[in-house]
Amino acid sequence: MPSLGRIYKEKGNRWLIRLPGGIRLFCDKQHRTFYSRQHAEWTLHQIQAEIENGTFDETFYQKKKKSIRSFSVYAEDWLDTCELRAGCKTSYGH
Repeated sequence: MPSLGRIYKEKGNRWLIRLPGGIRLFCDKQHRTFYSRQHAEWTLHQIQAEIENGTFDETFYQKKKKSIRSFSVYAEDWLDTCELRAGCKTSYGH
């Protein structure tokens, strides 16, 4: 099977996979950063099989942003800040 991507070492012990179309992947489907060339090669083989089967989706290989806070908490903080700046802080629940 011809290679559909290449593996590169970036900074320190970071590895990445480059695919056609400018796609750069830094982790596997479980969102684990590539810890070795072998880990990246194994993932690249899986990706090649997915591409051949028509099931490849690059979003499965992207890191998920981890946050303890939910969107609603961020939105509420942002709204509070806007109200304070505008001088119209309401008294509902605050």
